[in-house]
Amino acid sequence: MAKRAPKPTEHFVLRDVTGGDLPMVIEQQLDTGATYMAPFTRKDPTDREAFTANWNRILADDTVTGRTVLFGGHVAGSVASWVDPT
Repeated sequence: MAKRAPKPTEHFVLRDVTGGDLPMVIEQQLDTGATYMAPFTRKDPTDREAFTANWNRILADDTVTGRTVLFGGHVAGSVASWVDPT
C-alpha cells in the first residue's frame, strides 16, 4: 500500500493515555522496524502481561507524563517523559 501525504485537515494531537490505547501501542511495538528505532525495548516484546504491568506503573506514577499520540484521529504511538532521580 502506498503511503499517502497527510491532508491539510489532519494533525497530531497529544492526549492522556487511556487503557483503550494500550492494545494498539503494543501492536506498534511489535513492528520490527519500530523496535529497532526505539531507545527502550523489552526482552520479550510479545509479553503482553509485562507490557500492561509496565504501563500500569507509568500511569500510576505522578512524576511521569505519558501521552498518546493521535494522527488523523488514530493512535499513532505514545510518548512519556520523566525526571531521572540520579
